[in-house]
Amino acid sequence: MSFNAMPGTVAMSMLAGDLEKGLEILEEILSRAIFNKDEIEKVRAQINADIKNFWDEPSSFAGQLIRERVYKGHPYSKNMLGTKESVDSITRKDLVDFYKKYITPHGAKIAIVGDLKGYDLKKVLEKTIGKWQGPEVESINFPELAPLEDGQFNYPINRDQVVLCYAGLSIDRKHPDYDKLLLFDQIFGSGALGSLHSKLFQLREQTGLFYTINGSLIANADEQPGMVLVKTIVSLDRLKEAEKAITDTMVNVADTITAEELVEARNAVVNSLMNNFESNQSTARTFLFLDRFNFPADFFNNRAAQLKKVDLPAMLAAVNKVLKKDALMTLRIGRVDKDTTVA
Repeated sequence: MSFNAMPGTVAMSMLAGDLEKGLEILEEILSRAIFNKDEIEKVRAQINADIKNFWDEPSSFAGQLIRERVYKGHPYSKNMLGTKESVDSITRKDLVDFYKKYITPHGAKIAIVGDLKGYDLKKVLEKTIGKWQGPEVESINFPELAPLEDGQFNYPINRDQVVLCYAGLSIDRKHPDYDKLLLFDQIFGSGALGSLHSKLFQLREQTGLFYTINGSLIANADEQPGMVLVKTIVSLDRLKEAEKAITDTMVNVADTITAEELVEARNAVVNSLMNNFESNQSTARTFLFLDRFNFPADFFNNRAAQLKKVDLPAMLAAVNKVLKKDALMTLRIGRVDKDTTVA
């Protein structure tokens, strides 16, 4: 039996015969957690170690530096790990108060997938997780996000290689252009086609400039807008050359895409749809995804037909709305000069 918790979600996996016992344990965790002081300190020490490791790895913290600018003044700008200062300041009372206020069944949805033969599921749920009670929680009011202006941000550290990123604001998951950008991502950055087929990988092969490179126009898109994000690692002595190669690719990529590449991208996405149902866990996540975005139950049945409606001109028009150099910030992490201009 396994248990995982993450912001907004808890997940359990167990043998079919242990379902009722698993739900009893889940109800106890959600309703009657103890918050033992010794365990709190173990978790605090682990989180502080994770924070230290996070800020020791530029490929990891590059995303945080980007979010602080793309989502300035927005909840998405926060580091999920927190800071050492904030973690050190949390008391047991803070945890208990938070637990009582925010760990609640109001608005929660549950998906159970597996061999349920022999279970009266309604009775099992009422007997176990149905006893869970808690207050209503106010929805988060997300502020409006403003598009970025072209800006430079340098973060000097003593590393031989430079992490180079381009980032800007994109669209949310329910935007009418989402499918168009999804298909473009397969061609541009990787996705279901795999990185070896992407324009960015071709650039790496042609120039030999990049240790690794990837990109997306809908990174982390959900109820709130996602990001345009291109990230690579280069050597310091070829940084300027690499920047020019990437910006030229972003400016000109729409002119190089063919109808055949769009068909290949569409087929790759359609073929990957089965991954949503390849295991009990992924199937449960898929059901919750449909509920979260209020998509119809036959959403995936109609997915291929919906994607087929996207033609090349429509895709490129959507790309040109978000992939604009003057709306992207540039981040460099490594042996670079301290900031001179910041967006």
